[in-house]
Amino acid sequence: MKATVTKAFCSTGAFACPVAEVHYEYSVAGQHYTGKHERGFIWSSSAEQYVRQLAPGANLTVRLNPEDQAISTVLDRDQILPYTVDKHTL
Repeated sequence: MKATVTKAFCSTGAFACPVAEVHYEYSVAGQHYTGKHERGFIWSSSAEQYVRQLAPGANLTVRLNPEDQAISTVLDRDQILPYTVDKHTL
């Protein structure tokens, strides 16, 4: 399912590790839903680079729970663009 990023930013997670937070929205059969994807990093620069690639308005592929389409998840391997983090492609 295609979703649209509404906002993306870095925050601090457990043990003061940087976390990329990506908020998105999608529609199914006329029903509007929102979701949030969080990914932890060791380096702040990696989280910042990840967030830059998922700027507001960017497309994002999400997977939906077939029994409850309000429940969604984001997998890096589903994304169209290669996300490069610290010289490694995910």
